Amino acid sequence: MREKDRDLTTRSGSVATLTAAPRRGSRSIRRYVAPALLTGTVLVLAAVPAGGATAAGTAARTSSARPASPADCANWWKPGPGFDFVAHWHRAGTTSARRVQLRVGRINGIQHGWAHIGRETKRGDAVWMDVTRGGGRWLQCGPFVVTADGQEVSTPAARTEKGSSLRFRACSRTDGKTFCNQWW
Repeated sequence: MREKDRDLTTRSGSVATLTAAPRRGSRSIRRYVAPALLTGTVLVLAAVPAGGATAAGTAARTSSARPASPADCANWWKPGPGFDFVAHWHRAGTTSARRVQLRVGRINGIQHGWAHIGRETKRGDAVWMDVTRGGGRWLQCGPFVVTADGQEVSTPAARTEKGSSLRFRACSRTDGKTFCNQWW
């Protein structure tokens, strides 16, 4: 298998290999091509075993999920100024005056989700997003660390669509404590 190929377990339990292929007219964004079995689904680049999900308002156990390689989510859309989005805010928690949010919005007409930390952040705070297809395995995209007090940081955005089985949650580490919201 090539380095860029990834295995994805479908709901039926079968495994399909995904191959990275350049998108027409785009140099920096890639899409993932799969057999007809997966047509129309949202694809996760990698999955790792999970030891147990956390409920809202409880501390997360991060030892059960390994951070993905930066390359695993590097090709996801990076939120920033100058793109079309209308975000819905899903608060993961507020520590002091900091705010960690799971944002869901449209980027150029396509629904995406991403995690964001802002409002009086401190150097060393971190945010990441866990992404799953609904099972006990997930990809952890991040952590992305605040490098200066007051800086706002977002994760790359995972593409999703209405009715998709793809689920995600925002997680943060502030003041030495880890927190994750419920799966969305």
